[in-house]
Parts: sequence; structure tokens; C-alpha cells
Amino acid sequence: MARATRKSTPEPIDDIYDFPRYYDIVFTAGWREEIAFLEHCFAEYTDLTVQRVLEPACGTGRLAWRLAKQGYDVAGVDLNPHAVRYCNRRLVRHGFSRAAIVADMARFTLEDFAENQQSAEPFDAGFNLINSFRHLITEETALNHLQAMAAAIRPGGLYLLGLHLLPEAGAECEYEEWVESRGGVRVLIRLQSVEVDPANRHETITFLYEIDHNGRKRQLQGELNFRTYSPAQFLALIKASESWEIVQTYDFHLNTPVPVMEDSEDVVFVLRRIE
Repeated sequence: MARATRKSTPEPIDDIYDFPRYYDIVFTAGWREEIAFLEHCFAEYTDLTVQRVLEPACGTGRLAWRLAKQGYDVAGVDLNPHAVRYCNRRLVRHGFSRAAIVADMARFTLEDFAENQQSAEPFDAGFNLINSFRHLITEETALNHLQAMAAAIRPGGLYLLGLHLLPEAGAECEYEEWVESRGGVRVLIRLQSVEVDPANRHETITFLYEIDHNGRKRQLQGELNFRTYSPAQFLALIKASESWEIVQTYDFHLNTPVPVMEDSEDVVFVLRRIE
């Protein structure tokens, strides 16, 4: 007689970033394309020689250690200590110094790096490619972040910022799921937009991890809260920052520049620090 399979019960969690191993597995698959895109932008859109690179909301540092292997001087900022610990341990494991610090991406300064025995020199470029910017749920914190990045990056340097926009025309993507595996761990993630309130600029997304670790199954579930941006609202925010100019825009495939239109959803903005 076949043994019945025991079904796991979803465990509610407060923060998806408290489980950096699973997060890293499901969000790292496109790293080659992302690094190629970063290096293309470094060569195409700034006259600076890009050597020192900052990732706000760096999380697990899924790109940072790979950039370090290619000779870049990397650093990261993240509020979640579990993610920062994961990032730093991996950097050390690959022969690099700890480069991520626990700090608020809307309030950090270069001096925060010096306090953590790191260089406080300004950066040549920064990147935040997968929507983490939208965790800043007020206009004030979003502007503070852009100003903190402007203070950290040299004039003429770049900030590559990707986010999901709320289209002014057309339908927003409401559901995504995909599966990734690594080292005997298989993770299926489901993301569902359950509430969008454009008037109050808020979106709630539920997530569910279905994890199979060499036959041991586990489910984790919770919510993500994001600020919404129509294309026009984001363009107005960049203008209000008074520190950045948009020099190009791409979709999330990162291959060919695309115009930002009323129905645009997934956009990476190439921002240049105004001199």
C-alpha cells in the first residue's frame, strides 16, 4: 500500500526577506542578463569609469558577489539583518570583504559605511532592478531615497532603477508563479495582487513559497505592501528629486530601449546624477 503524502500547512511569516536562501533561489535565475545590462549601461550612459557600485535594498546580494568577481568594488544597504548576514557570508566565502550594511535605504549616508569599517568614498553607479523601491510607501520616503542616492553617487554617475508601474491604460499583471531549484531545494513562488488602491497609492501582494528540500516540504506565506506609481507619477517623482535625469528606459527583458507610455508596466529607468 502506498504511503499517504503528508501535506504541509502554510506558515504565516512577517517578512519574505527573513528567509534569504529561498528568496535568493527564486530571484537569481536571470543574473547573467542583469549583469550584462548593468555593464552595458555603465559603458553607454556615463563618462565615468564605473568601479565602485552600490545596491540599495541589496537583500542577499545576488548580483553583488558576481560583480565583485568581475573586479567591481561593491557595497549594499538593506534593512533586513538576515539578508545582510547572508550577503556578507557569501562575499566572504568567495574571498571578498563584508560589503553590506544594515541601514534604511531612505536615510543612509556614506558615513554609515565608514562606521562599518568600509570605504566612505562616493559611488560611480547604483542599481535596484526588481521593484524593491516600491517598499518606500510614502512620497517623502521615496524622495528621501532618491536624495540619499544622489548624495552617495558622483555627479554624472548612474542609478538603474526598475519597478512595476500601474498602467493608466490596460491591465496590470495580477498573478505570477514560477519554480527554481538549487542544491536539493526546489521552491515554487506564487505572487498575487489582492488589492490595488490607486487613490491612496497602495498595493497589497500575497506570496506563497512551496518548498521541497530533498523531500521535506514546507510552505511559507505572507504579504508585501507597495506604493503604486502610474508612469506619470513616477516621472513627476524623478523631476521633484531635482537630482536625476532619465537618460533611457528599458523593459524587464533588458535588451532594447522602450518608450514609457500610458500602458507601461515593467520599466527599468536609467537615471544619471545631474552635475
